[in-house]
Amino acid sequence: MPADDERAAEAAITVVARTDAELSPVDAAAAASLDSAERRAKSIANITNANV
Repeated sequence: MPADDERAAEAAITVVARTDAELSPVDAAAAASLDSAERRAKSIANITNANV
């Protein structure tokens, strides 16, 4: 089964890469901004949890 898992992971990576390549520059910028906002939110949550 590990080989099946590996093939599934490779297929998922291929789909993501293809989708990213097809994004317009505006969509790519929006996706990057959303990713950045999610990382900031997780960072704030981690800091908040550490201070509790």
